[in-house]
Amino acid sequence: MKIWLIPCLIIAFFLISTGHASAEITSPYTVDEKNQVMFADSTAVSGHEGLENYTNDYVGGFLHFTFTYTHHSGYFSDHPPRVYVTALDPRTTATPTVRTNTIAYQLLAGTHSTDWYSYDIQFDSTGYTVLVKQTDSTVIDSTHKTVTGITSTDWAALANTYDISPSSNLSMSFTPLLVEEVVSAPSNNSDSSSVSSSRSSRPGERSRCVDTNIGLYCPNEQTREWYIKFNMEMLIYLLQKMVIELSNQMF
Repeated sequence: MKIWLIPCLIIAFFLISTGHASAEITSPYTVDEKNQVMFADSTAVSGHEGLENYTNDYVGGFLHFTFTYTHHSGYFSDHPPRVYVTALDPRTTATPTVRTNTIAYQLLAGTHSTDWYSYDIQFDSTGYTVLVKQTDSTVIDSTHKTVTGITSTDWAALANTYDISPSSNLSMSFTPLLVEEVVSAPSNNSDSSSVSSSRSSRPGERSRCVDTNIGLYCPNEQTREWYIKFNMEMLIYLLQKMVIELSNQMF
């Protein structure tokens, strides 16, 4: 074997072993959710095995991921969980603008103990923070990653680069979600209706009643028609009163 072949074989072995030869996150993005995902370093520990207990929600208005992960100290994963952020919903385009496609946190052979670990990924306006705990108690890493160009309308997902196969428990690509929570504004129609309703049934409505000496006049609304009617009635009343007073004076 020629000597120049040796470096080539070493490079080829490295590419294959680390999964950089062809595996990638698909475009358009393919959702591939599973309750349990297995990795090269997965092992059963205290009722946990592989990646499990994935959750997502919004904390402080920003996206939040959590999951558990088991690790054997003699191995490491060549397709670990990744944080994948794009400018648009990656399911809708074959050419997404990728803000970041980064390993969340790599558990290493010979460095991290055989155990189960909890991951907490919290986004903010500039990027996200990854908090990793061993057995959900001992913090082994807490790192903030700044994502260049990130905006409130970007999308994020947890995924790996293993070739997608619904029948395999080695691939995963969870549903992309908006980085920042969208809060629906109150309906303007309901607001105007409530204002209109409050105006037509105010407790002080009776305060507009007027004692005309011929009865208590209480209009439902102060309209132009009511004022005309009220003024005419007052004029008739005053004329009648004047006629009576003149009659009394004459007789």
